[in-house]
Amino acid sequence: MDEERQRVAKAVSRWRPIEAPNGKMADADLFPGCFVLVTCKACGHFKAYPPATVVLRLRQLQMGGTLATFAEVAGRVGATCPCGARDWRAGLAWPPGMTDGDIKRLAARARN
Repeated sequence: MDEERQRVAKAVSRWRPIEAPNGKMADADLFPGCFVLVTCKACGHFKAYPPATVVLRLRQLQMGGTLATFAEVAGRVGATCPCGARDWRAGLAWPPGMTDGDIKRLAARARN
């Protein structure tokens, strides 16, 4: 089990977390190319979702869409982690292959 946790921790570390200014889903618009990273608090198992998919689902559930906080997003995760826990955290992150140049290029494209 320790090897599995180390593998998961290494995979999560490749994702680069983003400090969202407001802690809401609307912050995803400020960071084009980012993903919503939902992580198990117990073991670090994670799943990444495109922000548009999460916002659409939040609107279907009448939870505010872009106005929802990351704590509310994590609270809506109904899945059980492979470790058996059901305690999640959510936030924005850059995917592993994205370089600083890619981030700047996408930001310029969204801005112009």
